[in-house]
Amino acid sequence: QQTLRRSGLDFKRTISNGMATGGIPFQLKYKTKRGQKQRLITLCDVSSSMYRFSGFVLNFIACLHAEAAAADHYIFSTDVEHLNVRQFTTSANIEREITKSKVWKQGTDISCAIRHILRDRFVVLNSSTSVIIVSDAKTLNAADAAEGMKQLGAKVKKIYWLNPVQEPDWASIAGIEGLRRHCIMLDCSTLEKLSKACEGFGNRF
Repeated sequence: QQTLRRSGLDFKRTISNGMATGGIPFQLKYKTKRGQKQRLITLCDVSSSMYRFSGFVLNFIACLHAEAAAADHYIFSTDVEHLNVRQFTTSANIEREITKSKVWKQGTDISCAIRHILRDRFVVLNSSTSVIIVSDAKTLNAADAAEGMKQLGAKVKKIYWLNPVQEPDWASIAGIEGLRRHCIMLDCSTLEKLSKACEGFGNRF
C-alpha cells in the first residue's frame, strides 16, 4: 500500500533484491514519494510466440499489482484487453484471468495494441506517463507498429521494451529495427540481464 512517504515502484532495487535473496523474483521496493505522480502503462504480449515466456509475463504483471492505483495493464495478441488487476488478490487469480482470455496464445499484432492505447480516451498519455511493453517483437504489421510507436513516443515520457529474447537473436526478428527506433529495448532473457537493464531506466516512472 502507498503511504505519505513512498510512491512509485523502484524497479532496479526490486529486481536486485529478488536476486540477492534467491526467492520470488519480484519483491517490491519503493521510492520516496516526491513531485507529480507518475503513471505506468504496461502492454504484455500473451500470444503463442510468447508462450514459453508466459511465466515471465505473468510474474511481471503480478509484481506490479501493488502499483495498480497508478497503472493500467493490458494484454494483447491480435487483439487487446484491459486487465483490471485491482479485482484480484493473488497472482494465481491474475494468471487464471489471463489464460482464459480470448487473446491468450493467439497471433501477434503489436500495432493493434498501440492503436488501442492511442485512441482510448480514458488512457492518460502525457509527460508523466511511462509505457512498458513486454514482447518478443515478433509481430504482424511491423511497419504499422513502428508508426504507432512513433506516435505513442511523442505523447509519453518514455517507452521501455522488455524483450525476453536474447539480444544476439534480435537480428532474425523481422521489423524489429523499426520498433527499436522509438523505444528503449532491453534484453531481459535472464533475471540477471533484467536487473542490469533496469540500471538504465534512469528517473522513476
